[in-house]
Amino acid sequence: MKGIGFKLTLIMVCIAVIGILATTGVAVGISGNVISRESLAKVERNNDGEASRMDSWLRAQKATVDAVANIVPNLESYDYYPLENQLKGVLDDQAGWGNLYVGFPDGVAVMGTGFRIKDERPEWDASQRPWYLLALTDTSRAHVTEPYVDAVSGDLCITIARAVMHNGELIGVVGADVYLPELKSMVLDTSINGTGYTMLVGNDGSILVHPGEYAPGADGEFINLAEIDNGAMTELWEQISANDGAFRIGGDYYTASTLQSAGWHLVSTLPASVVSQPIVSIIWVIIPISLVIVIIAFFLVNITTKRMISKPLTALAAFMKRAGTTGDITATREEEAVLESYKGHNDEIAQNDGGKPSREQ
Repeated sequence: MKGIGFKLTLIMVCIAVIGILATTGVAVGISGNVISRESLAKVERNNDGEASRMDSWLRAQKATVDAVANIVPNLESYDYYPLENQLKGVLDDQAGWGNLYVGFPDGVAVMGTGFRIKDERPEWDASQRPWYLLALTDTSRAHVTEPYVDAVSGDLCITIARAVMHNGELIGVVGADVYLPELKSMVLDTSINGTGYTMLVGNDGSILVHPGEYAPGADGEFINLAEIDNGAMTELWEQISANDGAFRIGGDYYTASTLQSAGWHLVSTLPASVVSQPIVSIIWVIIPISLVIVIIAFFLVNITTKRMISKPLTALAAFMKRAGTTGDITATREEEAVLESYKGHNDEIAQNDGGKPSREQ
């Protein structure tokens, strides 16, 4: 049968364990929220930085088209050969450009590659091309078309178009076909703590760059976020199209940053397990520390209860049992020694000190 000291020790240790668990739970909950917010904020900053770098690259391409559009009105002649040579010189200096051309209101286009499309396709009309019409929607700036897959190279491509104006009159539209392998590499090389992945989403929800199965196909078809898994990613598109920032959908965290020069969205995906990993690490540190504290507490409480409670109660119980069965109310030396040790204590045991039984001389 377990002694009262052991039972008291067990009760006190259980109370201590409950207290430790409650305190640990609260501490982990609070620190977990802080760690999660800081982890997501770090990912968000990283995503913003990468988006800014990509946006700078796009702006540089647009700035070159702007420069060409500003040069064209100052040319002495728009004759085919001189203009073709001018465009060729610029095109040769631009890595990643497939073509540079000027389309005129009469439907003719002069190309830096030297290709004369009217000879091959007489019905072709520059003034009716999507890039030409896009540039006319706002003649004060360069425009970026929706990305498409180039039929010849199979590369992701965009056309940057800018209207050429002179004294308020339209001269034509400068267009540049810009391949996006560099931008694609920027997206795919973006690392989020060595986990997760990053994708580039167009302003209509089409996935432009993706490391896996949702990348654009060789047939030029793009997958829309809202079409994935029967609309499972619709909420994601609604979030990133409304605001930049970090948010959780399902079991993953996402951060979105907009490339202002094109209206595209750089989206990084981070599994919830990665965000919670620091919290798990803290728990694994706390658990052994808590176990050590409980073990130490057990021994300290056990020793204290034996010294302060078990010994005097045992002595008192023995005296009462003997007195009740034999009528002998004389304390033994051992009983007197135990009770004497509590003479200066201010507790229930010591309060009986004045009236403790005396041993006959």
